[in-house]
Amino acid sequence: MASNIKLSATRINTFLQCKLKYKFNYIDKLPKVSNPAFKMGLACHEALEYAGKIWIDKEKLSSKDKEKVLKKYDEVSVRQGIEDHSNHLLGRELVKNRLKDFMAGAEGKVLALEQKFGFSKTQDITTKDGVPLMGAIDKTIENNEDTLLIVDYKTSTTA
Repeated sequence: MASNIKLSATRINTFLQCKLKYKFNYIDKLPKVSNPAFKMGLACHEALEYAGKIWIDKEKLSSKDKEKVLKKYDEVSVRQGIEDHSNHLLGRELVKNRLKDFMAGAEGKVLALEQKFGFSKTQDITTKDGVPLMGAIDKTIENNEDTLLIVDYKTSTTA
C-alpha cells in the first residue's frame, strides 16, 4: 500500500496535524465536509487563474481587467456557496491584494497557471529518493533562462 501513496504539502501537513485525520482522508477516503475557508480558497484561486490568463494575453492588468477579475471572484464565491458576507469580503480583499503585485519578484513571462502534477493524466514527479509527489503550482514565471519563479497562493489567514 505504501508504494501507492503520493505526497503533497497538504497530505504531509494533515499527517503532522493528526494521524487519524490523515487515515480518514487518504486511506479510508471518507467524504470531506466542505467549509467556508476551503470555498473561499477555491474562489480566490479561480479568480487569480483568470487574472493570469489575462496577463498571458496582454502582459499587464488594466484597472478594467482587475475589475473583471473581482467580478469573477464574486461569481465563483456565489457558485461555491460562500454564505457569510464577511468571508466573501475577506476573499475579495485577498484577490485584490494579489492583483496589486501580480508579477512581484518577476521579470519575465507567465509560463503556466494551476499546473497539476502527479494526478491521473498529468506528469509524474518523484524525489531523488523515488518518493512520488502530487500537487499544483499556482503560477510559474520564467524570469530568465536560468530562473523560474514558482508562486503558491495562500488564502489562509493563519501563517
